[in-house]
Amino acid sequence: MQGLGLPKKTASHGLTFTEVAVVLLIISIMSTMGVLVYRETRIQLRLHEGAQNLKQSMDLARTLAMRRGNFFAVRIHLATGTFWLDEYQLDTTSGTPQLALYKPHVVTEKTLPVLVRVEDASVQRLFDSTLGDGRTTDYAYPYSDEMIDIFFNPSGTSDYAVLHLIQNTKDPLTDTNIYTVKLYSSTARAHVFEKERR
Repeated sequence: MQGLGLPKKTASHGLTFTEVAVVLLIISIMSTMGVLVYRETRIQLRLHEGAQNLKQSMDLARTLAMRRGNFFAVRIHLATGTFWLDEYQLDTTSGTPQLALYKPHVVTEKTLPVLVRVEDASVQRLFDSTLGDGRTTDYAYPYSDEMIDIFFNPSGTSDYAVLHLIQNTKDPLTDTNIYTVKLYSSTARAHVFEKERR
């Protein structure tokens, strides 16, 4: 057969170094991309969970205020990220209507997920003599020991509030992972906006 000009067959003994290096490079690039996508997904899930928990607490406060005929407040401790509901009654014994704490911690206290914080918030009080004169209070990170109180009226209205949630380790100026929880005062309904600062 050698005289016919056919190439001589040799046995293959495995892959060359270049082939192995190319395969390892492709595997490392794919795994790096997978880790980055996984990390980003975890951040999004945490932010989503935190925003939804705040929204659910606001929805519950609205419902309880209208059912029980008392004022309710969603209270958020900014330094720890914990929040809960308190119930208030209108006290008219002093001549001037004031809110008096009736039942603290109506529901179990919740905490924002790990590495999620309220970056900034703005709350505008109801135009109601019992709660204030419509002033807007702004809160910004870093916090000392500040509390946000968002009140819900038995008539189905509430304070106007905007809260921005971000990942705790990110720079807020460059962070695209931001969730906005916005509470509309006329309906006392909260809405969550993903990846938006509103």
